Amino acid sequence: MFSQNLNLMLYVTDVAVEKNFWKAIGFTITSEEKIMYHDTFQMKSHPQSSLTISVFSKAFIQELSPEVETNEPSLLLEASQLDQLHQHISNVSDLTVNAIAEVPFRHFNFETPSGLFIAVKEA
Repeated sequence: MFSQNLNLMLYVTDVAVEKNFWKAIGFTITSEEKIMYHDTFQMKSHPQSSLTISVFSKAFIQELSPEVETNEPSLLLEASQLDQLHQHISNVSDLTVNAIAEVPFRHFNFETPSGLFIAVKEA
């Protein structure tokens, strides 16, 4: 049977750049390793989160499972103090951080170094 833990995989262009970005916006890096000469890391939005995000290079995924390399999830994070988080991400990133929208709920989107857009809604 399935466990209570959930793991989401992100496929990125540059693992080191992504790690620095996610760390800068407040994620916890929980592990780092090399698999088949490719760097990878795992992170959580909060140390007690049951969701772990595993980050792999697109080059590694193309070697291992080329049929899934183009899969891009739509990730929705939740955050308290949405305004402060929005300001923090805007301060540490020179990438796109959209304005906070009120409809259908308070949220904003931000771009990662690999060009993924991540949504954040107010918890």
